[in-house]
Amino acid sequence: MKAAAHQIIDSLNEDDIISIVSFSDRAEVVVEATPTRESERLTLKAMVSTMQASGGTEILQGLIHGLAELHHHLDRKYVNHLILLTDGRTYGDEEDCILLAETAAGDGIAISGMGIGEEWNDVFLDQVASRTGGASAYVNSPGAVSRFLKERVRALGRSYAERLRLTVAPDPDVTLESAFKLSPHPMPLPTDLQPVPLGTLEANRTASVLLQLQLPPLTQVGFRPLARLDVTGDIIFADHAGYKAISDISIEVARDVPPEEPPLAILDALGKLTLYRMQEKAEEAIRRGDVAEATRSLENLATRLLAAGQDELAHQAMAEARRVAHTHSLSEEGHKTLKYGTRALLLAPRKNREKTAMIVCPYCAQENREGTLFCERCGQSLYADAGRTVSTKQLDSPPDELGAKATWGTARFDRHSSIIVHIRDAPEPILLQPEQETVLGRLDPGSGTAPDLDLTPYGALEKGVSRMHAAIRRGEDTLTLVDLGSVNGTHLNGQRLIPNQPRVLRDGDEIRLGKLVVHIYFK
Repeated sequence: MKAAAHQIIDSLNEDDIISIVSFSDRAEVVVEATPTRESERLTLKAMVSTMQASGGTEILQGLIHGLAELHHHLDRKYVNHLILLTDGRTYGDEEDCILLAETAAGDGIAISGMGIGEEWNDVFLDQVASRTGGASAYVNSPGAVSRFLKERVRALGRSYAERLRLTVAPDPDVTLESAFKLSPHPMPLPTDLQPVPLGTLEANRTASVLLQLQLPPLTQVGFRPLARLDVTGDIIFADHAGYKAISDISIEVARDVPPEEPPLAILDALGKLTLYRMQEKAEEAIRRGDVAEATRSLENLATRLLAAGQDELAHQAMAEARRVAHTHSLSEEGHKTLKYGTRALLLAPRKNREKTAMIVCPYCAQENREGTLFCERCGQSLYADAGRTVSTKQLDSPPDELGAKATWGTARFDRHSSIIVHIRDAPEPILLQPEQETVLGRLDPGSGTAPDLDLTPYGALEKGVSRMHAAIRRGEDTLTLVDLGSVNGTHLNGQRLIPNQPRVLRDGDEIRLGKLVVHIYFK
């Protein structure tokens, strides 16, 4: 571990700040928070070399001292991260550690944990990491300690955005059953905590989360909202704190739907997640005292792992199945190997994956999947006629000050409801009783184009509103917003809509038509 710390000190930039705290039954600051300047590195490494292993394990004291060092230079422009290494169980202070971790998350600090050997509490370490947006890992060799530390430091150095948080707001009759982070560090996420900390978004690397929602029986045909997702984070390089992205999850309920293959990425993730769930199922059976069920689960896991080409994990699962049959318990090494080994499979690429043809957007250069009609980033048509003329003013770019904030209003809109439309800078709101389709746009006397809601008096032409810009459509008990192929786009809570693809409207939502900003309230 000392050698790994020496290598990390050498790899840091001069502007990076490092502190090292050792703890047993008490804590000591070995290296105070200081920049890793070239002239100081020999001294820092010498201080690391003085550390000695002794005493018991009291993680709370280590966390308190480590977080205090982080607070000396705490800034949302920086990556604020604590890496916890332990080889033993902390006794009597686990709940206090978790409370302290949640406080740290509120301050913008993530905690990653590494358990060394077999005598540490993996459930506890997972809770500390998942509630702060960190990662947890199991290492059983000195070389693995060095690899973990260097990988975590390199990943933090590649940070594009920090302090990512996901808020899931299901509709009243929809329940969030589970959440699992698939990448970059696979681990279960807490569903009792909103927002859910996701931690770091690395440059040029995707962060993905799998959500399981419990739906009521779907009997009514039509558009059905499920949940709203809100992701916030601080973009480090752009010095943009509190960046926000909002998306609505919805489905369309229909009868006699033709068979359709689920997305390959989802099938791949579910298949690997099943392996992780199988070792969890074996653990639960042991806790219930059902040895036969635990043995069967482990044997099935071994078979599945062999089929997936994971021979070492398969042999470990079979060895643990035999052990459980005789001793009614898993070994600590086997338990942790299977838990973290099956979890790590979620990062492995699917074998023999065919490369999907991509279509490059001529407007923003985004790569889109084959068969996509409109760009997933900017919403422009990928097959538009280059010679088509549009008389609506083409805006240069949407200004940053028009960014929207999250709203969590209801999506339910019954037949007795109406809409109050607040147009920015307008003296009075508009009361609107939406029809089956209510078109928003601007009147054009020359062509005779007349939208249902004419925005001309509010500077629609100067602000880039098209004649037939967008439509509010009424469903059974919801409203949806649809961009009608406008020149300057329709944004819902800061997210540009793909033309002709409906998005659910909620009470309090912000709509932007070109540069014209409208707030919608249900009455």
